Amino acid sequence: MSALGAWRAAVIAQLTPLGLRVVADPRAVNPPCVLVGVPTTVDLGANQCTVAAVLPVYVVAPAPAQGSGVTWLVDNVVPVMRAINGRTARAVDLSVSDGAPPQPAYQIDLSATIPDD
Repeated sequence: MSALGAWRAAVIAQLTPLGLRVVADPRAVNPPCVLVGVPTTVDLGANQCTVAAVLPVYVVAPAPAQGSGVTWLVDNVVPVMRAINGRTARAVDLSVSDGAPPQPAYQIDLSATIPDD
């Protein structure tokens, strides 16, 4: 497994104890759940021994954003942030498939510099 793959797997493992449904494939999003995306930015260090990356994690509620979906979203964003050492979450409308309505979500971007074996 690559260094990026191992980092992503470790983030998924950190979320598992929360008891929330965690998915790593956008096609498997069925809210409420947490989606661990793929790195959106990857930068190979000048010495080519490290990789700097940004990994988006989405806390996703069912659409429309009202009632129990909003309650679930607000109740779970902070525990997810704590589990993965996230610092900031921003509200987004997450579209995971063509034609489907966007899902209300919080996006937490994790940044790391990882040794690349």
